[in-house]
Amino acid sequence: MMPQSGALSTGTIVLPTQGPLAPQERPSAPIGADARNRILAAVVVTTADGGPTLRHLLGLVALATAAVVALAPSTPAEAETAGDCYARLNAVRVRAGLPRASSRTLPALARAAASHAAYRVKVDPGDNAQVRRLPDRGLFGPDATAHRETPSLRALGYTGVNPWDRTKAAGLKAGAWRAQYEDVVTATGIGAGALDGVQSWVDAPYHRFPLLDANTRHVGCAARSRVVGGRAYSAEVLEMAATWKDRAKRITVYPAPGQTRVPRSFDRFQEHPTPFPGAAATVGYVVTLQADGYHALKVTGIAFSRGASHTPVAVRTAVASRSAASRLSRSAVDSRLPANAAMLAATAPLAGGTLYHVRVSGYVQATAGGPWTRLRTRAWSFTTACPHHSEPLAGPRAGGRLPTTAPPAGRAAAAAASLPVGPL
Repeated sequence: MMPQSGALSTGTIVLPTQGPLAPQERPSAPIGADARNRILAAVVVTTADGGPTLRHLLGLVALATAAVVALAPSTPAEAETAGDCYARLNAVRVRAGLPRASSRTLPALARAAASHAAYRVKVDPGDNAQVRRLPDRGLFGPDATAHRETPSLRALGYTGVNPWDRTKAAGLKAGAWRAQYEDVVTATGIGAGALDGVQSWVDAPYHRFPLLDANTRHVGCAARSRVVGGRAYSAEVLEMAATWKDRAKRITVYPAPGQTRVPRSFDRFQEHPTPFPGAAATVGYVVTLQADGYHALKVTGIAFSRGASHTPVAVRTAVASRSAASRLSRSAVDSRLPANAAMLAATAPLAGGTLYHVRVSGYVQATAGGPWTRLRTRAWSFTTACPHHSEPLAGPRAGGRLPTTAPPAGRAAAAAASLPVGPL
């Protein structure tokens, strides 16, 4: 039941395990006439009891929207296997200095990912009589979002309405996790191999944050594909979790310090909600910073420059909050960002084969209502891909490839004359 044209639903959903909060995703503007060959991705975040209350969560961050990435079509290829997914995910985490995520510590995550990917490719085509009898809610048939399942569709693999219901059904014990994240990529008209889920999620800034979290150390991934009427329907699901032991506090930046061959641009309409409202359709590749393990980040200043002379580059910025003394415009405040994150993008594509420099200053808050601590200014550099090189663009490509950007982990090698980008 993927319409050939129509609107994409938007958002990132943050839900506590207690309370029947039903996510309401509102459709965005249509992104094109041929939705059959679009790739959709979404992320959902779930927090366990013992943290902020539901009211607190909703008051803190307006993340009750759902993030959807629409990516360019690609030629079918072999499916990204679970092993491929883990390898690519950990390659980018290691490059960024983050600890590797394990697929063995919480095996229920992989079982839940496999069951949900299988469910999506059975339900989304709309070829089943049982599905056709249910109300059609859009891109995902009877389901409001890619993360939901309909209880009456047990014959098609229903295991739980919400992600945390499915991981519980797969054997994840309630006390074994502190936070859960789910990323989903679905497509029609292309094979599962073209999804290249890890790369797709990393390129899209709103989707990047959970993958870049230093405390997301437990994962399960699966991809499924099914052909209906000569057309391929595909889905890839990544379940992620942090346990009560995962309490690292560090500043994570992306692209990583010293990283090379960074893509030059990002089509902001590939992601919904669309970042940097009012900017040109194509902006520079997005730079992100997040205070992992902290409640909130308040930015006072962001600078972006290029070359040995540090020539200033015009940028669009987005922050969750700003201090009274901030040099940033009030229009930079983005309620869709996590409370502990900020991002920027040049107003035009970056130059090829060029060294770029980033500086961010501000304050962090360890817990809600706690004191604000000055953030040691973060300064780092990265180099863009040369124009004559095959630049890894945002979006999938046949054959799969290592992501060029990903979650910073551990301690990244800082560029010369840069300040550390590790723990505070």
